[in-house]
Amino acid sequence: MIRSALLLCAAILAAVCSACAPPLAVVGAPVKTALCSANDANSFVRAVSILDTSTGYNPNGQYGVPPKVVGASPTGNVATNLAAAFSIAPPFFRQHLCDLDGVFIDPTACNGLDGCSTRSWGFRDPTSGKLYIGLSQNALWANGNPAPILADYETRLLNWQLAALNQQPGLAWGSEGPPFFSSRYDPNDPANTSAMSVLAALAHELGHVRWYELNVSRPGTYNYDFSHTLMPCRDGSTYFFDQSWIYGNSQYLYPPQWRHATDAAPPGVSHYDFPQNSDLQHPGSAAGWRYNVAALLNGRSHPWVSLTASLTPDHDFVETYVFTVLTYNGTLNPPVQPYVQSLLLTVSGFGFSPDIPYDYWHKRGDQRLARKIGCVADLNASVPLRRPYIP
Repeated sequence: MIRSALLLCAAILAAVCSACAPPLAVVGAPVKTALCSANDANSFVRAVSILDTSTGYNPNGQYGVPPKVVGASPTGNVATNLAAAFSIAPPFFRQHLCDLDGVFIDPTACNGLDGCSTRSWGFRDPTSGKLYIGLSQNALWANGNPAPILADYETRLLNWQLAALNQQPGLAWGSEGPPFFSSRYDPNDPANTSAMSVLAALAHELGHVRWYELNVSRPGTYNYDFSHTLMPCRDGSTYFFDQSWIYGNSQYLYPPQWRHATDAAPPGVSHYDFPQNSDLQHPGSAAGWRYNVAALLNGRSHPWVSLTASLTPDHDFVETYVFTVLTYNGTLNPPVQPYVQSLLLTVSGFGFSPDIPYDYWHKRGDQRLARKIGCVADLNASVPLRRPYIP
């Protein structure tokens, strides 16, 4: 399952997914051994498994324990990028990773985002309640190269999703070219790195697991209860979905058991304001396409951290979780580098370039977006990955 700006999301990477709901603490149950030490990046890399592709395992619909190549661990740029991503991650996220039952590199042969999007995934097994995530090796580390830097990662994700959403055959960007991300702090932005891209991909997949852990206490069911987390948020006054989504009742917010990166919200769920998903699916013209993208990702007037976040309510939560991971170091006093300060979106033909993180840090972003970020940040600080069972 996957992730942008954000964000942020995730497939080129972060292709997508979710899964069912697990049980939680059971009286008398054995204490789970941590996957790794939250203070040791090397222990995390050693704990990452290589998926055994000879079995034909596909987490979408199979679930269970993903098969691993016995004795195999990441090497080369995969190991280097994973260690670097873990080292720069917030303490709460390192603990979330170590509380999983497995982290996998999926080496399934694939090419491009269309081919590799389903090979990044995250799920809770509906029977055992165990938690797993996996990243596509060929999406992130094609030909053994380092993962793309963050701006390139987000650019590829954005344009892949836009192309997949577009339902007008022949519509193209033209000579001006497609939208792209950069950093206003380049060439020396310490966050515009391969490590930050890998951190974004990990956070996106773990965000899907987090969604179920927070909102569905019984395994393999749709027994949602947002009242403990998002309705209202823990400040007691606002809902996470307020003035972002219009829906008939909370059941419209329930995702399918498996969420894909280019899924759009079903009938009955829409954005609070323009543009809608349909405006990306049927933009009418290249100029309309450009305008819709620029408007949607204008963080000064819209409540989305990324295109992915605007597609469905659960992806809105997942991508906001990613944003809190990538920006956490900037909330410390004093801030600690690296953290994402800028993802400047250039959409040719427009006189402004949206930059969601920059506007967030300079307190001129949409207040709905700031509220959602605060809601998820508060959950990060107060609720562990595995919550006590709520009947």
